Amino acid sequence: MWVSAVLLGVVGVLFYLLLNSKREHEKELEQAAYVLDSVIQGEFPIDDLRYREGLEAKLVFKALRVAEINRFYAGTAREEQEKTQELVADISHQMRTPLSSIMMYTELMADERLSKKEENEFLNRIALSSEKLFWLISEFITISRFEAKSMQLQTELGNLSDTIQQAIDMQKEHGRSKRLSFHFQPTGEFTLAHDLRWTKEAISNILDNAVKYSREDSEIVIDVERLVFYTRIQITNIGQEISSEEQLLVYQKYFRGMNAKEKEGAGIGLYLVKLIVEEQGGYSIIESKNGKTIISLFLLN
Repeated sequence: MWVSAVLLGVVGVLFYLLLNSKREHEKELEQAAYVLDSVIQGEFPIDDLRYREGLEAKLVFKALRVAEINRFYAGTAREEQEKTQELVADISHQMRTPLSSIMMYTELMADERLSKKEENEFLNRIALSSEKLFWLISEFITISRFEAKSMQLQTELGNLSDTIQQAIDMQKEHGRSKRLSFHFQPTGEFTLAHDLRWTKEAISNILDNAVKYSREDSEIVIDVERLVFYTRIQITNIGQEISSEEQLLVYQKYFRGMNAKEKEGAGIGLYLVKLIVEEQGGYSIIESKNGKTIISLFLLN
């Protein structure tokens, strides 16, 4: 008889403990649910956290950490959305000009009273606008491929001096309009594993910038130097300086400095340079002072 009473008492105590534990557990879950709801609504009840240890405290602080991360990415997403909107507006503006030019001169060509000289002039302007439009589309596609990691560079041993000279040849006509000269006298052959096509494109983009912002009747100097781990290509031009603040931003996509507002461009040239060089394990830096701007490319030896 007494055994049954003891067993009944033990069962009662266990039931009480289980019920009490369940109530405590439910209380903890309610508190955690309250915190999670507050986190979801963007209200963080820091002052309500009176717990210093236990699973609930861990859950609360992890929830708050998740909320902080979510706020960070939400802010980043907004910034990216704003940049995308600016990009669309910039692309529209950049493409609208050549397209409008093509449409206008095409309509003018329909006039049978045009002289031969006027026809040739209009055809030339249509060709120039078409080239600009083609260039813009090509650059945007190239950048997209680099960013998507679908662009596979083909590095091979080659004379870097030849690659540089080909890039110079691409910009000579552009430089002639401002009576610029290119000074490049390599002191030997610089054999280096690099992607011939895209390295030439990167150097040409820098030279294009140098021509745009150089003073008329000045010289663009290109030097090559073999260092311990890298080979440096240094391009120097005399003309408009870039402020120290903007020097930190010039490699960003679509960035255009204060001096660039009146120049043609889409703010993608140096960004593409950065992508090409970094894809080959190198990097690029810029320095601008005392009326000179120097852009250096560092390619792995």
